[in-house]
Amino acid sequence: FDTWTAGLGPGDHVVAVIVHHIGQPCATAMRSRPGLFVEMTGPAGEKILSDSTWKTIPAPAYRQHLPVMMSHFGFYEVCDCRLIPAGWTDVSFDDRGWREAEVIGPAGVEPWPRMIPRDIPPLATTRLRAERIVCGGTYKPGVVDPREEDITPAVEMAARVRTKTRLDRRGSPEPPPSDTGDSGCPPVVLAPGEDNGFVILDFGREVTGHLRLSIDGAKAGQRIDVGYDEILDENGFVNPRRTYVHFADRFFLSEGQRDVEVFGARGFRYLMVDVEAGRGGLALAAARLDERTYPVKASSTASFRCSDERLDRLFETGLTTTRLCMLDAYVDCPSRERVLWTEMAVAAECGVYAFGDTDLWRRSLFLLAQNASRLPAVAGAVKGFAPCDYDPMLVS
Repeated sequence: FDTWTAGLGPGDHVVAVIVHHIGQPCATAMRSRPGLFVEMTGPAGEKILSDSTWKTIPAPAYRQHLPVMMSHFGFYEVCDCRLIPAGWTDVSFDDRGWREAEVIGPAGVEPWPRMIPRDIPPLATTRLRAERIVCGGTYKPGVVDPREEDITPAVEMAARVRTKTRLDRRGSPEPPPSDTGDSGCPPVVLAPGEDNGFVILDFGREVTGHLRLSIDGAKAGQRIDVGYDEILDENGFVNPRRTYVHFADRFFLSEGQRDVEVFGARGFRYLMVDVEAGRGGLALAAARLDERTYPVKASSTASFRCSDERLDRLFETGLTTTRLCMLDAYVDCPSRERVLWTEMAVAAECGVYAFGDTDLWRRSLFLLAQNASRLPAVAGAVKGFAPCDYDPMLVS
């Protein structure tokens, strides 16, 4: 469990929580009953607990029955923002139509007999913005590969036929430029007429965290798809199905909506935003990322300089790569899987030399040790990744 300090002034406040339970075993979650435990302590020591006085409803805006992003990972998001209760995080919100929360029991009740405090610091957040517009234009629906079993937003985005046009700040297309793309960032207007519109943004390097889009002119039911990748294809486009991951999210906007928030963490460099035509132009005012990684100290960060700038760049890239793989545990990559594999031993040594930190390595080793195999032939062996509720044959 995590402990936080909230600086609240006098007056009324509201605690509003949206909860995501993965609901099936995969490489980042074990089989478990969902539950939420909250204990707040006021300045005079008074306790406020999550109990039957709390109100709750399912989150109907988020589509629950989706195929996974990949074979053993979590899920992408499809959200109909029109179904989010307006003002549900405000103190004045009327929750009389909500149900009382079901009380499972006090802390320590099964199936959570042991509450363990977090033994590493919380992730640090750095606000980043897209650095430049790579290109933009229009798209038409394409032919989906018949081998695809699930028609997901990523599959549809990868199949679309795209035409590059120069985007001015009024959103009207001009002849394609002779260079490789626009420089600068939004605002741009997408799909102002009868053609679907897209724009590709470059964050300048690999990033990892939570995407936030600022928009203007949203119409009720307007569809926006967001695709991710680390590289561009031969045509200069993002392909969210370049690997076998379904790497795209979808949102149906509410009238006048100003922000699009992706709650799942994503790792990418290039971002492609598709806007469906037919409801009027949508202005993309800003694209930013709350990059969340394990906090490293600048005073403990290693340095390297030599006469060959290529080696200097290689060293700096190595630092960034290691840092982006340091989350609540060491993970194999920030984008495709984000899974604690036993191969993290290589990254962990880099983390010690690069940032002088051993706490995350210790935590990762304990997580792996708590997931020993139950297969008779290799009973007690460490599984290939954790947390894992089944027994993969990959053991270490």
